[in-house]
Amino acid sequence: MPDIEEQLQSALWLSVGRIADERSIDSEGSVSVSADFIASLTSYVWMQLQNMTLDVEHFAAHRSSQVVETVDVMLCARKNTELLNEMQRLLAEQQAAAEKEARRVA
Repeated sequence: MPDIEEQLQSALWLSVGRIADERSIDSEGSVSVSADFIASLTSYVWMQLQNMTLDVEHFAAHRSSQVVETVDVMLCARKNTELLNEMQRLLAEQQAAAEKEARRVA
């Protein structure tokens, strides 16, 4: 049975392949993506995830915490304004939904 890392890499490969296929179909030209491209892109994304994991762990440690929190992930996105804004929007939506649910239950 494959270990969790192999399962995650397989799931990532499938997701990257699906997204790449969708994007190539949406484009005006008739560009298709090869299996080698998907494998290379998946490998790159996996390495980026490993780097990000270290970054968020270091950000948490800098806060004297052993728990990674949303703020740590936001720090990783700080140089990509569009990504940071989207993450903040999604977080606000989740918080609003949680508050609404808490009021409903109370």
